[in-house]
Amino acid sequence: MKYRPTIHFCVIQGLYWGCFCIVYAYASVYLLAKGLTSSQIGYLIAAGSGLSVIIQPILGAWADRSKNPILHKLTISMFAIMIACYIGVYVSPDSGFSKVLFYGMLIILLQAATSLTYSLGLFFIDLGLKVNIGIARGMGSLFYAAISSLLGVLVVKFNEDVILLAGIVAFTLLSLSIATFHFKGVKEVKQTNETKKERTNLSLGQFLISHRRYTGVLIGNIFVFIAYNFLNSYMFQIVTYHGGTEKDMGFAISLGAFLELPILFGLTMVNRKLKSGFLFKVSSVVIMLKCILFMTAMNMGMIYVAMLTQALGYGLYAGISIYYIAHTIENEEQVRGQSLMTATVTIGMLVGSGVGGLLIDKGSVPLLLTVTVITGIVGAVIVCISAEKGKTQGKAEEA
Repeated sequence: MKYRPTIHFCVIQGLYWGCFCIVYAYASVYLLAKGLTSSQIGYLIAAGSGLSVIIQPILGAWADRSKNPILHKLTISMFAIMIACYIGVYVSPDSGFSKVLFYGMLIILLQAATSLTYSLGLFFIDLGLKVNIGIARGMGSLFYAAISSLLGVLVVKFNEDVILLAGIVAFTLLSLSIATFHFKGVKEVKQTNETKKERTNLSLGQFLISHRRYTGVLIGNIFVFIAYNFLNSYMFQIVTYHGGTEKDMGFAISLGAFLELPILFGLTMVNRKLKSGFLFKVSSVVIMLKCILFMTAMNMGMIYVAMLTQALGYGLYAGISIYYIAHTIENEEQVRGQSLMTATVTIGMLVGSGVGGLLIDKGSVPLLLTVTVITGIVGAVIVCISAEKGKTQGKAEEA
């Protein structure tokens, strides 16, 4: 079936980002209800994100250097452990160390799995199948939006424990979708060549020095995503500051996620007209604009207006970052390039979560938003200075 690879990968991406919504977007809702403070939640997310930065390249290197393809088994094993962690969270006493430990493991493993789920699609692209990454990532946003909206309603109707049940169901379905991500007649073998082996032996320092402009992009992206995660990690506190509820938060998140869909579904067409480097810069500037709109918001209506930037902000970034790497980093280094880009988002989550909780507990939501704007501006400026022109999408590049 011509479109089956893309359709199946859409399901995987949809379920993965649905899981991401459950674990991250509703972390504050669940953990605040269980007695943790904003600072403690921030430290937990920061610690988990920090450890995932260490684990991520280790897992990537293991997958790259394995003689046989292990992506399917590796990702399924990680998600099985996460299901066990959800059960551990449920049976642990409120505010207890074991509950925090299990939730921290959820954060570590989920963040570390991001680049692996992308690699599943890229693996089959290398084998000659057509997988449209933009559309699949768009389905991720659609699922994120749908689950966010539904979960907000369910939490209000029942209680915060429904979040755990949703996580167990979502990770089970995700594991099943990956287990069946195989195609008749396609021999799943790893491509090897001596050049690639030699280049992947470069140290991290050597790679960063030889790709100075990309290093600048990575630095700028860290600042951009610190700002972005100030907003994402503490959306609940920002919404309640303006008189909103869990339901309002769910609607705001789902609104932003739905707005990502048009740009992601049409990204290949847009990239045929505009170069990936320019689009990457646009995404950083629009995320900065979102930060400014959040700071100047006076009520929930203005928060909803600020979420309209999601389309050309994170929505554009989610797809164009993959294309930008493909257009500016040589083929034999693209796995490393993608891992580093993902790591910048993780570092942004680490710092944003940790510092954000401290700013709210020691200061206020307005203080958090002020620091968010400053950080966002710094990041956008560095990205705009450092990013290369990139390329337009050729007809051979369907992914």
